[in-house]
Amino acid sequence: ARRGGPLPVTNPRQALARRFARLPSILAACACIMQAGFALAQEAPAEDDRAYALSCPGKTQGSPGAEKVRSVLDLERSKNAQVASALREAGDALTAARPIQHWAYFATDESRAQFIALIAQQFSDFDPHMNPMSTGKTYAVTFWQTGVPDANSMAKITTMLELAAESCNGDYDGWETQVVR
Repeated sequence: ARRGGPLPVTNPRQALARRFARLPSILAACACIMQAGFALAQEAPAEDDRAYALSCPGKTQGSPGAEKVRSVLDLERSKNAQVASALREAGDALTAARPIQHWAYFATDESRAQFIALIAQQFSDFDPHMNPMSTGKTYAVTFWQTGVPDANSMAKITTMLELAAESCNGDYDGWETQVVR
């Protein structure tokens, strides 16, 4: 039941158009990252630090977009290095491809659907569901990829997922995989 009167009557085509009105701008924001296959150009190391810039058609190095990608990539490299280290300590050589599960959370079903549309070509087995334990972002999705979970490979993937989730007003929450000995 709805408070405040009857439910509005809406043309289904108009409702769908409104629902995905933000999708073109989100796609434009992420298309550069996804089309380039997350091609990152390594700049000259400065005092043993590695700086990265996004190599995208129509974008210049050092643009605010590239700075954002560089910042997220550096953070993701650090997080993924910790997971890779834990896998190595458990006896994993990090050479065998295996299923990798990811999670993301959103405040609305619409945001979750936009996120899934953005990443659908790179991932599989999407499981949209509700997360009753969450406060605020209860629209969850888990999804899979097959790959080698080394820190560098995962950093490129998780950076793209972090930026895609953020562009859809959501949170990328990380990944897990099995130890392969």
